[in-house]
Amino acid sequence: MEVIISAKQYEINEALKAQAEELAAKLAESYKNQKITSIRFMFSVERNWQIADTLLNAKNLTLHATARTNDMRVSLANVIDKLDKQMRRYLERIQDNSIKADPIAKQKMWTSAELRELGDDDDLEEGYYDRSEKAAQS
Repeated sequence: MEVIISAKQYEINEALKAQAEELAAKLAESYKNQKITSIRFMFSVERNWQIADTLLNAKNLTLHATARTNDMRVSLANVIDKLDKQMRRYLERIQDNSIKADPIAKQKMWTSAELRELGDDDDLEEGYYDRSEKAAQS
């Protein structure tokens, strides 16, 4: 994973650089299945605001987060929290979309009790029962 740290109208000290690299490593470790390729930190100062701007690139994913406070370390922690939240939402969305049931499969689902009620035991060997046929017979 590549960590890029830059600043605009702000001088980065070693402690801030070390904290950024440590937080980026923790984020990459917690989402190692997503194959994070790079994280870019951009620190800047506007009036009284200390701004941390972050761009995360992963496999088929780009996330962007910005945080501003009066302290750069707090801004850095907030921006990492925002990236973590965005990543969790993304992973939940992927899981929700992949679990949707197939409506045709639901319709062809059978239970042995329904088949026995109909006296249709030979369908038990075929492996499925089409519910639409039952509705058509009624």
